Amino acid sequence: MRRVLPALLSLDCVDKIHISSRREAVDISIPENRRGEFFFGYDKALRMFSGDLVYISLPNSLHYEWVRRTLQSGFHVIVDKPAFLNWGEASSNLLLAKRKNLCLAEATVWPFHPQVEAVQRKFSELRSEPRLIQAVFSFPPLSAENFRNNTKLGGGSFYDLLSYAVTPGRVFFNDTPTTLSIEILSKCSKSDIDTSFALNAIYPRGRVFQGFFGFRTEYKNTLLLLGQGLSVTLEPAFTFTNSLSAVLGARIGSEGVNIDYKPADCFAVFFRSVIRSVLAGEWACWSDTLQRDAVVMRRAAEVAQEHL
Repeated sequence: MRRVLPALLSLDCVDKIHISSRREAVDISIPENRRGEFFFGYDKALRMFSGDLVYISLPNSLHYEWVRRTLQSGFHVIVDKPAFLNWGEASSNLLLAKRKNLCLAEATVWPFHPQVEAVQRKFSELRSEPRLIQAVFSFPPLSAENFRNNTKLGGGSFYDLLSYAVTPGRVFFNDTPTTLSIEILSKCSKSDIDTSFALNAIYPRGRVFQGFFGFRTEYKNTLLLLGQGLSVTLEPAFTFTNSLSAVLGARIGSEGVNIDYKPADCFAVFFRSVIRSVLAGEWACWSDTLQRDAVVMRRAAEVAQEHL
């Protein structure tokens, strides 16, 4: 809730914020005029909630069940990434959302940061496009109690970080890969859980994605995009702080240049976009995007399966 709650509170289209937890006492500060009800237990929340849209952020392995139950209860759903751990879970809930005529969106929010649009616009101005994307999203080891270190909770670097390896190709290439190769690079000696992986993907017309992801190194969070006449690095790329500069360093030809943009909270931009879609009754794009990513993730999981 550290990033979600401030984003929701910044939106005029959000009237009340209700909280549900399996803990009886949750210390979350919400202004009184925006504070909804507190529900002890998710079942109770689904029975008594009177709103329209539910945001689900739980250990990865619990997303499938509670998305399904929330859709069955008649609510639109935003689910934290990774929305689901396999194609069966994704396709089942996508079909349910379609049958119930409800929105189902995955909260992969990094593409909604203004720096992404600024980079896309600069490539367009130069009549160019990215030919190579290189990504690194890696950070120090997590505490033993973190659910990402528990295979039963859908942990491991591959399942937890795969969406960051899949989505750059959709965002900047607007395409799906023709070939994928994946290597699980390291595992925890105690739990045997995977702690880092590399993904390489070839896209139509000779475009390439290369990425390293995990939680066993110093912190690094970057995207390099290279095309004819333009090279630009997004750092940070996938997660952000409020102090992020509103200038990107780039190279056009042999000269260093700055790409300016108006800063914004990507969580707020994402939530506003979903809510506007719901209010307009036009939310099919969110299921389409979730399905598009899930198809590539299924292919990646099939390639990686022998190593997991």
